[in-house]
Amino acid sequence: MKKIISTIFMVASFVSVSFGVNTDYGIRVNDTLPSAQSVKNVTVGIKSGQAFYYYYHGWRASMMHAIQLLNNEIYDAGSSVKFKWTGSSNANVLMEYGTLPSGTAARTDIGDNSHGIGKKMIINGYINLSFKDKIETLKHELLHTIGFRHSRTGSEISYGSVMVTNTNSFWEWQYFGHSIMETSLNKTPFNLSELDKRALRTIFP
Repeated sequence: MKKIISTIFMVASFVSVSFGVNTDYGIRVNDTLPSAQSVKNVTVGIKSGQAFYYYYHGWRASMMHAIQLLNNEIYDAGSSVKFKWTGSSNANVLMEYGTLPSGTAARTDIGDNSHGIGKKMIINGYINLSFKDKIETLKHELLHTIGFRHSRTGSEISYGSVMVTNTNSFWEWQYFGHSIMETSLNKTPFNLSELDKRALRTIFP
């Protein structure tokens, strides 16, 4: 059974959007994204009262590793986005445990221009994932916080999917590989694909 990484947290304001730059193979929706300035120092912590103990394969350790690896990839992609682990309950993004559907590892608010960075990241503490899969999942979730939605989901285009030229093109996918923003761990790459990097440096240079 394919494991679902995350379920999108939708808000009513996404239903009506005015699109920015339309392209032949994708859509860059400028007006639904957090500001470029707000993504340059996205802090990540833990909701007050939540116990994310530090042990090697735990979610806390996984998040710290995910941030380090993702920042390196984002920098190499030529993007200004940067995440920072603080562990504080005053951080922009707060991890908390919650009840999620079976097979769903995490659910995250998607960042947008009205609400800023996606603030809530719910972790399913009952799902059994390897350390590697936890890191992969959290990298995916962190990109949700700055406005990235699931790739290759046609219905989301009408809700303002964050794409750039060719990032949702069948032929580009065959050549460059799958995106970290897909919804299945069976398909999602551990590292950012060339299309993910292209999206980052184009949307948040």
